[in-house]
Amino acid sequence: MMKKKLNKHSVLIFFTLTFLGSFSTLTSAQPLHFLYKKSIDTPKKVSTDTYGNLYLAIEDGVIRKYDPKGELLNTYSPAQPAEITLLEAWKTVNTFAFYQDFQQLTLFDRQLSKGETYYFSDFDFGFVAMATPAADDNYWAFDQVSFSLKKLNLKTREVFLEVPLDLVVSGDFTLKHIREYQNLLYFNTSIGIKIFDLFGNLIKTLPNTEANQINFYKNNLYFLEEGAINKINLYNSTTKAIPIPEGNFQFVLMHEKTVVLFSDNEMAFYRLDHE
Repeated sequence: MMKKKLNKHSVLIFFTLTFLGSFSTLTSAQPLHFLYKKSIDTPKKVSTDTYGNLYLAIEDGVIRKYDPKGELLNTYSPAQPAEITLLEAWKTVNTFAFYQDFQQLTLFDRQLSKGETYYFSDFDFGFVAMATPAADDNYWAFDQVSFSLKKLNLKTREVFLEVPLDLVVSGDFTLKHIREYQNLLYFNTSIGIKIFDLFGNLIKTLPNTEANQINFYKNNLYFLEEGAINKINLYNSTTKAIPIPEGNFQFVLMHEKTVVLFSDNEMAFYRLDHE
């Protein structure tokens, strides 16, 4: 049987269609689809609650709450300027702020009305480098003087758990963020992400990240680094990098299929089409 020869014109069409098809596949495979952006003041810390509301700590301790679409809902302005070391809104019923300089934590209601303030000096702490809420309505604190992890009950005003860390965390390090998630406690440090159980036992250490803030969504830990959203599955340790557009982005928050990237003066909203 004789084979039919392709002429030059047919060959050119074939390769053109193949190239365009490949290009279409590559462009459609981009995971982030830009939606819109909003102007903001420079965020120092960011957080989100279970409804996808956004919380930003900005200059002088001002806190702003936005709805999931970026519309401003509430603003808290302190009487005395203060830098917020850690901001957490994941409990939804209240918003937690830790102030290292003042050695205090403050709980705000959903409207960001100032709630109760507690000082660590009242609980015989040395110097608290970082504190964060626990799921059981208590609070974790890392006491730098005693080099120990402590758990505090504000209602009974007692420290009911204290774990020395000098035997499990060696060497000098900077503690950048603490977060409890799914019955584990995550220490984001300059020498890796240390994972503890709720009794203070070290479970494992994840590689060091330059990111100051880590976040969680479903079964993943994620953070912004090297032009990508880096995700680590909490159960099988698989990793994935989602590329982001060029820009001076400092923070990222995820909720459902929405990704919000924060720069010095904008928050940009994207739809996560696939991963």
